[in-house]
This record gives sequence, structure tokens and C-alpha cells, in this order.
Amino acid sequence: MENKRSSAPTPSSTPSQARQELTVTVSAVDANGESFQQAARAQDLTPESVLLAGIRHPVQPGREIELRFKDTGVQGRVAWTREMERPGTFQVGVNVLEPSKCPWRPSGTSQFEGPQSLTIPRERRRHTRYKLALGVEVHESKSVQRVQLSSTDVSASGCYLETIFPLPVGTPLRLSIWVRAEKLDTDAVVRTCDAGVGMGVEFTGLGSTDRKRLEGFLRAQFL
Repeated sequence: MENKRSSAPTPSSTPSQARQELTVTVSAVDANGESFQQAARAQDLTPESVLLAGIRHPVQPGREIELRFKDTGVQGRVAWTREMERPGTFQVGVNVLEPSKCPWRPSGTSQFEGPQSLTIPRERRRHTRYKLALGVEVHESKSVQRVQLSSTDVSASGCYLETIFPLPVGTPLRLSIWVRAEKLDTDAVVRTCDAGVGMGVEFTGLGSTDRKRLEGFLRAQFL
């Protein structure tokens, strides 16, 4: 996964006849700190999320973005980005911050009936969870691509990652987590899947030294 990953349905695998496409005006600040405004194709529309195609500026996960359709605008937050085949253009997954103000209708109904949480039983969490946005690179073992996502909360044993295309429960992953200037690598597995929202992952390969380093970093952010 290079900057994006999807499960079912994916932007590439969703049948075209089941997808609605609109043109929206996008206003945001790119990864270089420069403001931009452009028209983009909006696909896979729900009141909670949208897939943008043809973005000509790199944007970072976690960045707020304005989407305008007709005379109505709505704020969103970037969940992931992926460079498209055409150099310099990107696909961007966006979570809508105020779904009640969403100016478009969903592309369909069956896949947009609200977040469906799929969980598997596990023991009570042993580590404190902290509300913190960290950059996390996600690599699914069956894919050569890597996705850059952002966490919403983190502990020494796992984290929750924002994405409108979460992977199925049980999917094995390889994660790279940036802690200050250091990168921690660990195997992980998807434990919860909330369609259109995100996924909870458990760190299964984090060594004791790295786990203590991560826990110390998390505690220090809230002193």
C-alpha cells in the first residue's frame, strides 16, 4: 500500500454502474503549507465520507479540507492519500466532519447503512490508550502498496487508525510508527473494523524495548 488501501468495496473494484460521481471544489492546505483550490471528482459518496480523485497537490492525513458542491460547503478531514498512475495526481479519502450538512446523496444504500463494527473477543486492554494523532505506515502482507494513515488513539499494545476503507478483521499487517524522529516497526493484526470510519489494530510484534519506548513517549505527551 503506498498511500492508500482499500478492502471491499475498493475504488478500483466497485462496479462503475453502482458508483455516483460528482464534481466538487476542494480548498485545502497541501503538505508544503501552500493553500490551493481546485475541482476534483468525488466518488463513493456517503454523508460520512467521500473519495476524491485527481487532486494535484500532496495532502497529509489529518489535514482539514473544505468540499463545496453547488452552493453548499462541508468540512472534512483527510484519512489517506495515494498517488495515482498519472504523476503528480492523488486519490484522497476524506471523512466528513458534519454529516448532517453533507450536500450530496449517497452513491448507494446497502454499503452506507452506518458503521458496522466487527470485533473478535480479546482480553481486557492492559495498556492505557491516549487520544493522539501519529503517522502510521500500513503494509498489508498481500499487497506491495503502503498506506499513510493517522491514528486517533494509541496505546503500547495497539491503535485505532482512521480510514474510510478499513481492512477485514483478522488481516495481518506490518506497521511503521513514527515516534519523534524514530520509526518503530511491528507486525499487527486488525481487531475491529468500522466501515467508513476506521479500524483497530493490535501490535503483535513489538519488542519489549520498543514497547517501553512507545509507552514512555505516550505518557510524556500528557504530562
